[in-house]
Amino acid sequence: MEYTLNSGGFYLPHKTVRRITMEKTITKQAVFIRELIMAGILLVTGVLLPIGFHTFKLGGPVFLPMHIPVMLAGFMLNPLSACIVGFITPILSTAFTGMPPFPVVMSQMAVELAAYAFFIAVFSQRLKLNSYVSLILGMISGRLVCAILVFIFSLTVTGYKGTPVKFLIGSISKGWPGLLVQIVLIPFLVAWFKRIRLIEK
Repeated sequence: MEYTLNSGGFYLPHKTVRRITMEKTITKQAVFIRELIMAGILLVTGVLLPIGFHTFKLGGPVFLPMHIPVMLAGFMLNPLSACIVGFITPILSTAFTGMPPFPVVMSQMAVELAAYAFFIAVFSQRLKLNSYVSLILGMISGRLVCAILVFIFSLTVTGYKGTPVKFLIGSISKGWPGLLVQIVLIPFLVAWFKRIRLIEK
């Protein structure tokens, strides 16, 4: 019987090594497929939820429905996948519904939502912070990133009248009901998803 030296310094039979390698490959494929499916579901939800709010006049700009699935992506996907979901969601929404308006508002939201999802994923999965802390730090980080983008737009886009301070004040004063909904609803959903094993504990 032939043996192979593994990384732990032990000799294992070739068949055992092949079986372990195959199991790792299958696990990676399963994780990739799961991430792909979850990303697709969150993307579709991020496009359809604002349509529902707009159709029934539920105050989409106030309650920020697109933010909810994107922020959930931060808890359910790896940082890169979550960031991609956050970036693509407003772009798809603009392509299908015309909202958010192209190009400036859509660009702002794409960067802002990508930052939310990325930082929430880092705080919750890499730094292992609890869902409330991860969510709040992610919200702060996303708004700061978007404030920087607003500053860049103010220097480069002709006729653009936004400023970082105006953006931060406006996003809080107009969207505070949505912020409260996010702070209450998202940790509850995260806890429920952990219970039904949609999110690893």
